[in-house]
Amino acid sequence: MKPQTTPMSPVGFFRQRAREVLPPSADQVFLEAVAAQADRLFGLIPEAVYLAAEVLGWEPALNEQDRVAVAALVLATLLNVDRGSTRLPIHGAGRAQLEADVQLLLEVSTTTPWTASILVSRALELAQSGALPNICGTPDGSPKPLVLDGDALYHHRHLSLESQFAAALSARLDTIVTALHGDITGTLGFLRQHPTRVGGHEISLNAEQQVAALMALHRPLTIISGGPGTGKTTLVVALLRLMCRLGLVEPQDIALAAPTGRAAARMKESIDAQLGSLTHADAVDASLREGLSKARTLHRLLGYAPSTDTFKHGAHNPLVAKLVVVDEASMIDLRLMEKLLRAVPPGARLVLVGDANQLPSVEAGAVLRDLVPEVCDLSGPWTQHVHGELEPQVQAPEPHSMQGHAVRLLRSYRTSTDLAGRTVHEISQLIRRGDPDALLPQPADKTLLWRRPSSPEQLEFQGVELWSPPELKLTTTALEHRALMAAYESFLDRWFVEAFSSLGSPGAAAAHQEQVEEWDMDEEDEEIFDRVWASAKGPVDKVPEWTDDFTFSANSIANLLGYTWVRGPDGFSQKDTAVITQLLRQLEAHRLLCVTRVGPLGSVKTNELLHVRLQTWLVTHLGATQAKASGEFAVGDPVIVLRNDYSRQLFNGDTGIVLRVAADPESRGTLTAVFPRQDRLSAYSVVALKGCIERAWALTVHKAQGSEYDVVGLVLPNEPMPLLTREILYTGVSRARSGVVIVGSEELFRVGVAKPVVRFCGVGERMSTAPCSLAVGEDSSSSSTQHQGA
Repeated sequence: MKPQTTPMSPVGFFRQRAREVLPPSADQVFLEAVAAQADRLFGLIPEAVYLAAEVLGWEPALNEQDRVAVAALVLATLLNVDRGSTRLPIHGAGRAQLEADVQLLLEVSTTTPWTASILVSRALELAQSGALPNICGTPDGSPKPLVLDGDALYHHRHLSLESQFAAALSARLDTIVTALHGDITGTLGFLRQHPTRVGGHEISLNAEQQVAALMALHRPLTIISGGPGTGKTTLVVALLRLMCRLGLVEPQDIALAAPTGRAAARMKESIDAQLGSLTHADAVDASLREGLSKARTLHRLLGYAPSTDTFKHGAHNPLVAKLVVVDEASMIDLRLMEKLLRAVPPGARLVLVGDANQLPSVEAGAVLRDLVPEVCDLSGPWTQHVHGELEPQVQAPEPHSMQGHAVRLLRSYRTSTDLAGRTVHEISQLIRRGDPDALLPQPADKTLLWRRPSSPEQLEFQGVELWSPPELKLTTTALEHRALMAAYESFLDRWFVEAFSSLGSPGAAAAHQEQVEEWDMDEEDEEIFDRVWASAKGPVDKVPEWTDDFTFSANSIANLLGYTWVRGPDGFSQKDTAVITQLLRQLEAHRLLCVTRVGPLGSVKTNELLHVRLQTWLVTHLGATQAKASGEFAVGDPVIVLRNDYSRQLFNGDTGIVLRVAADPESRGTLTAVFPRQDRLSAYSVVALKGCIERAWALTVHKAQGSEYDVVGLVLPNEPMPLLTREILYTGVSRARSGVVIVGSEELFRVGVAKPVVRFCGVGERMSTAPCSLAVGEDSSSSSTQHQGA
């Protein structure tokens, strides 16, 4: 039997692989240094550094300085792609960014004798002179890793994607949508008279939301951008009702999608909740509520086949839909957006919904941000139907190929009655605008919930709080590192207690009643459910009578986590499904978000520390036997899916919880990851999911895109780094509904707010700057207004 060996570390693998293609020289020293720090400082996976080494092997005649220059150039282009760019201009702002990136790379390799300016000049000279025939080519030449197209440097793949995307976008904008029929003004009036409700309050569209809905009627492509709380879901629901009432679509003609399974599930749940809030739904609304299909991931919608990396639907086999609505569109990369544009059939309408100010997708192309003008022109033939006054625009709309196809929703409804939510919104908007004084001690509005607690014990987890002890800094000695970790762990102690004690909040009882109503239980099932839920007050195997004043407590959560849940051939029982679903919802209320994955304040270390706290907590409440973990997971650990698993219907970003689950009441059960679905729970052994899931007490901000939580802890790194940008801070803060705790240095926070991500994209240059004509068929209704191409 072959003896087992310890896997080689990424840096060790790099050294072994690099020496096969490189002599021991300055370039090898440089790349080894970058490989050791790539993830921590730049967010680059070590494979990116291996790629640079492989590319260098294609030009073996280069001298030592040229090899370092070309390696630095390749790595800088990879950093550029990570920021959402598709190209890198070699003059002006692009050249400045290139030199800045190379300088950062050089800072981790102190032995490299050349400056960033010298290396960049030499690398570009080699590329422009044709001295890198195996590495850098031209658009009309044979494929090479890098392509110099005019004054911009591309990866070959991204040049192709950008060209294909621009062509698909032009084709979509030139599409003629199906003709408008019916009384638009009257239908909008009906929606105002019969509004949906959120939190018991009637919700009517404001003027800018009406413009967005009307624009979607007239245009083949409409983009709606707005931050959390700006009423995007309310707008989508109104659009669905509007189009059904005008006879443009039937419920089965509507396709709902989002980039991740989690975002798709939440999209459908939010829409269902609003449609279900209609007190007097007529036949049209009832039909929409009953007939609307589940939201799907974009990959499932387009029929993606991972084995062949192909899509079933495209220009020659379009989707069977008349209206396609895609949520969280800021997460869509260039390739997937191009496939989506091609797959929407002629005559159909495509509506993209998201937040253009969020982080871009993890792949190349900040597509949504590139397509939404900073100031949108809201004028058009639809304005005659708008009820109410539009807010005056401070700036004039700029020329942009997407004018008349995009709307920015600026009003946040979180500011209306929720003071804590208002504070989070105001701070997020200051960050978005790049105001480095976003966390000044004296905000202009003294009523905002803004605090600087001096210790974790003083945290209230409402509004915005900054906890910035002096120990959270760059450490140079073992003593400083111990002080840093002691300070951080004192915060994690407080966070852990809060995350569990929040389950006893007054909202828990209301959530319990909502769950009873949602499952439409009969009296017998409701009584059993109440008793299981009330086991919060004692051991699960000794269920007491339910009382109206029940609350969660530390003991109650321990009891629920210590329970062995039974999942038979038909899944969990309805009662167990209801309890687990509510437990998942409550545990999802809090989430730590880290800027970095690695490092002392990164998500990997944070998950490890909270996992240890969970185990200690379980031993205290359940005893050592029941609290025993299996490998890296323990009962109660939240988990996140790392990659799509089509066979199990698990998708990247799905989150769940580890519970002990048995096939029958007599079995002891095994540790199982349980995930919520739109109408059920799925469960798989953590052993079977090894490598596909990881603990999710803390996520990187990138992984949290598309999610919302009641309270967010935003953990900054303890040193300056390229990852700390305005966009990552805005995205992290805006994930919270009512509370944000910013953990880290105020100075670093201010630096991040003042540093926007610099992106470069050539899509605009490939599109005509003239606004497209009104792409709508003739209105054959009895209305006095004709909606023809203008």
